[in-house]
Amino acid sequence: MGKTDKKLPEVCFFGIYDPLYSRNRVLIRGFLENGYRVVQCRVDPREHRGVSKFFFLIREYFRIRKHSFEFVIVAFPGHTVVWLARLLFGRPIVFDAFVSLYDSNVFDRKLYGAASLRGRLDWLRDYVSARLADIVLFDTEAHIEYFVRTFRLPREKFLAVPVGTDEQVFRPHVPPPAEEPVVHFHGTFIPLHGVSYILEAARLLADEPLRFRIVGGGQESRRMREEAAKLGLANVDFVDSVPFEQLPGLIASAQICLGIFGDTAKTGRVVPNKVFECMMMASRSSRRILQPYGRSSRRTRCRSCWCRAQTPPLSRRRSGRSPATLPAGGSSASPREHSPRLISPPASSSPTS
Repeated sequence: MGKTDKKLPEVCFFGIYDPLYSRNRVLIRGFLENGYRVVQCRVDPREHRGVSKFFFLIREYFRIRKHSFEFVIVAFPGHTVVWLARLLFGRPIVFDAFVSLYDSNVFDRKLYGAASLRGRLDWLRDYVSARLADIVLFDTEAHIEYFVRTFRLPREKFLAVPVGTDEQVFRPHVPPPAEEPVVHFHGTFIPLHGVSYILEAARLLADEPLRFRIVGGGQESRRMREEAAKLGLANVDFVDSVPFEQLPGLIASAQICLGIFGDTAKTGRVVPNKVFECMMMASRSSRRILQPYGRSSRRTRCRSCWCRAQTPPLSRRRSGRSPATLPAGGSSASPREHSPRLISPPASSSPTS
């Protein structure tokens, strides 16, 4: 390690997260671009299941315990390991909750009921993890309002940090001319995405020169394919999940990109990563992005998009120390304001005491 590296402030990403997942990728790159050295203390839960993951995390902690971190961030998904981060580090913990397990599994995906054992455990995980953390991150102010109201936690410990995307991967691109424009969607087919409404739109536009392309797989994938076959939708193409690096090419070939259209309450609280990805690739020409206008999308807009994405400041701290800041949101905001460098705090900022 060179002398220059030793002078860099350090941030620790801790947990059972995937560093290549869009949310984590953006935050990690943002810290790097803002002058931090990023140290990762993580295990892959697919390799270490059950309680064994906690023991392997402790082992990883001893590997880096002599470092002096300005931030310890429990990355998404981290609801089950916040307690361990608090126990090991003792210092203020930043928890990127990102979503509510209780809301996602019970009310959005409807995997089980609120009164079921698993539903109650999800509620408890949300509550305890947020209570133990000093700062809790969500993607939108609407998401924070839901969490504060549902779990009766103090508003001042929450910060809204937009999902954003990696502008080195998703670059502005002029869509090619096409006699049959492509309407693009990519996702994991969870109820939040509302793929059934996309199929209904395809049915209503069956006589128009449009081609719908739905990329991905997941919870409702099989049912959606069966529904498309039942409706006889010759203008819809299903494409299996593709590697992350191939998404920009698919978006670039489309004239219209779609956000999410679910009818659950969560739909109105989030601006998904696919919207930021398509925004970042949008030029001033003909590509358009369609996303319902909900409570989570009040603040900013891209001039070439039919959607709005929030960029609130990461500036509130419970102490008097220097805040980490983001550009304030505004109606003239550019998608560049959702790049990693502007989402993560500058190295000159200090953590809460």
